[in-house]
Amino acid sequence: MRMFAQRAGANMTFSVGSVVFNKGDPGSCMYIVQSGVIEMVIGDKVIEVCGPNEAIGFMSMVDGAPRSSTARLRSCDASGNVIR
Repeated sequence: MRMFAQRAGANMTFSVGSVVFNKGDPGSCMYIVQSGVIEMVIGDKVIEVCGPNEAIGFMSMVDGAPRSSTARLRSCDASGNVIR
C-alpha cells in the first residue's frame, strides 16, 4: 500500500491535533496514512483509530456522499498521501 500511495498521490504532513477533514465535507480524495495516528471522530466519540498503511476517507469516493466522520491527528506529526 505504501509504494502505491507514494506513486499515486501527493504527500501531505499534518501536526498533532490538526484536522485532515471534517464530517460533512465533500469527499473528492482519500488518504493513505504513512506515519502517525489518526482518530476518526463523530461528535466527541472516537469511532476508529488508524495508523500507517491504512486508508481513510475512501467511502466518500465510492458513494459520493459527504464525509461521515472527522479525521484528526491523535499523536505524532503524521504524513500521508492524497489519492484523487
